[in-house]
This record gives sequence, C-alpha cells and structure tokens, in this order.
Amino acid sequence: MGEIQGQFAKATLMKAMIGNCMGLLVSFAVLLCTIDQKYLGTFISTKTGNTIIQEYFMKNEEDEKKFIIFDCNEHKWMPCILDEMKEWVGEHLRQWIDEKPKWFTDYKKNIIPDWCVEDKTLLKKLRTTEVEQIRSTRRL
Repeated sequence: MGEIQGQFAKATLMKAMIGNCMGLLVSFAVLLCTIDQKYLGTFISTKTGNTIIQEYFMKNEEDEKKFIIFDCNEHKWMPCILDEMKEWVGEHLRQWIDEKPKWFTDYKKNIIPDWCVEDKTLLKKLRTTEVEQIRSTRRL
C-alpha cells in the first residue's frame, strides 16, 4: 500500500510541475503577444549592457544625451569608444564653458575626468571652486 501511495504522490507531483510549466509558457506567450511591438526588441535582445551604452553614445546627436556616458562605468565603454569620446569632449568643452547650457551643471563639470581634457587651460576653467567642492565631497 505504501508503494502505491508513493507512486500516486510522484504522479501528482509530476502533473503539478508540468501544469505549472505550461502555465508559465502560456502567460509568457500572452505577454509577448500583448506587449507594444515597438518595445519587443528591448524586451528580448542579445545585446550586452556594454554595447547598449556604446551605441547610445555613438547614435545620439545631442550633447546632453551623450553626456550620460560619464555616469556609466568606464569599463563598459572605454575600451571601444575612448577616442571618439575624447574627441567629442575636445570639440565641445569650450562651447559648453562659454555658453553655459542649462544641462551643463557643476555636477556635470565635476564628472568629466581630468585625463579626458587635453587642453589644460580649459581644465582650469572647468574646475571652479564649486566644482572642486563637489569633487572633494564625492571622494569622501
């Protein structure tokens, strides 16, 4: 009698597991069918985070959007787009300092690494007293 109960328990457990798996598959299929199709590529993708960050920088034209690269981990983008990023900063930094766009805050000035600015005069203009205070606070 114990053997029959054991087999019954195993069969019931298997049916429950198969039922749960089928339920998961059905709910996933419903999700894929009902999701806004333009977002489907972002939901299922083989791109790595590194690739997404690099493409975001390379494809955007607006400086404010490109600047997000400095909020990302350097190891995700530096090996591949370092030269492009340094060239972009070199071309635009003087303009940002002179024109003072609304998005170019002291915090943004602070996160530009020193090694990224080849013109030392621009670097001095960039590192104002307010920026240095932010930098010293961040290091703590």
